[in-house]
Amino acid sequence: MNESERESLEARWERRYAELEVYVRIHGHARIARTDAVHSRLSRWLKTQQSMAVAGTLTVERWWRLRELGIDLQGLDERWERRLDQLREFRRRFGHCRVPNKWKEDIAFGHWVHTQRAFKKRGRLSAMRIALLEAIGFEWHDRWEASADEHWERMYTELARYRQMHDDAEVPPSFREVRGLGQWVLNQREASNQGVLRPDRRDRLEAIGFAWKATRRADNERWERRLAQFVEFRKRFGHCHVPNKWKEDIAFGHWVHAQRAFKSRGALSPERIERLEAAGFEWHGPHSRSYLYDDRWAQMFALLAEYQKQHGDTQVPPSFRALNGLGGWVSKQREAYRNGTLPQDRREQLEALGFEWRGVRKGDADRWERRFQQLLAYRQRHGNCRVPNKWNEGLPFGHWVHNQRAFKKAGRLSPERIRRLEEIGFQWSG
Repeated sequence: MNESERESLEARWERRYAELEVYVRIHGHARIARTDAVHSRLSRWLKTQQSMAVAGTLTVERWWRLRELGIDLQGLDERWERRLDQLREFRRRFGHCRVPNKWKEDIAFGHWVHTQRAFKKRGRLSAMRIALLEAIGFEWHDRWEASADEHWERMYTELARYRQMHDDAEVPPSFREVRGLGQWVLNQREASNQGVLRPDRRDRLEAIGFAWKATRRADNERWERRLAQFVEFRKRFGHCHVPNKWKEDIAFGHWVHAQRAFKSRGALSPERIERLEAAGFEWHGPHSRSYLYDDRWAQMFALLAEYQKQHGDTQVPPSFRALNGLGGWVSKQREAYRNGTLPQDRREQLEALGFEWRGVRKGDADRWERRFQQLLAYRQRHGNCRVPNKWNEGLPFGHWVHNQRAFKKAGRLSPERIRRLEEIGFQWSG
């Protein structure tokens, strides 16, 4: 493979990677549906990268860049084995393998369990995997369409787990992590008030500290405990980005995530917002779209500064695909500026770099260069750059020279062009 072919392959890889970045930023994931005809080529390219990663032929640099976008590059067999281990742990905890399709602790795991049943039904699950699943008691029919008794047992199990995580059984009606649990708790209280709750169920609920009357005290005490835990976390690690599934305390990770969600929905009191901010809380997490967007902007700005050092200006052509798609990013900054959606601090950073809000098209750049060469020839011939506005040998050329002065006065002439004109003795007063 010659040098030009290698450059072409590199450019094509960078172009696909830039497309994938945009897709992940918009959708929050890289799971491209089979029915998505618009991104079919991107989907095939991504599958190729995953296959190369499994085979060990993907470069380390590309491997890390894809991982930074959240792409899982581990082998399919290894991923399946991890899920099987997760299912074993689920059975150890709950005594069965009936994982809800939208299990709150790990939605992807619930989907995986559901998919195993679908694959077996279509004949796409190997005999070895069928045997491994059956060895741990996996059932091929989904039993979550349960009877009333089974539903009560399931919700009781969820309540017991809630108590283990939150130190009480006072589930607020607004609780959304387990679908229907808040309402189910209200139903138990109502059934008790009406005298229709079975005694054995009442005893079991009281055994785990069920509160027959909702109180705000428990919620406030729990929130205070979590805030103190947050302060300790920040002191220990120097930041407040608690993972949503923090291995030391999953419930605490959920609580931190919930504060951001409550604030975005307007469900967090001003007092709690103030106290969290005083403790150094940040309202976007390390993997949120806004955080990633800010981080990407800073990276692209650094690349633009590098381009400016190399080329002497920030007039990156829209077709410029190198440097992580810098040309397209520059075009988006101009569009955001025109639409009034570019933040003030970013506008100031760009202007400090000499950024020009009016881009230069390739044709315009070529035309300017031809006129500049014509001006050089005029200077050599006449000893100055004072071309008459209506020069009889070339009226358009005279207008061009006049326009350079007008453009500079209006702030529409780039520093690079001003420098080049002044180097040949151009005078800004005609």
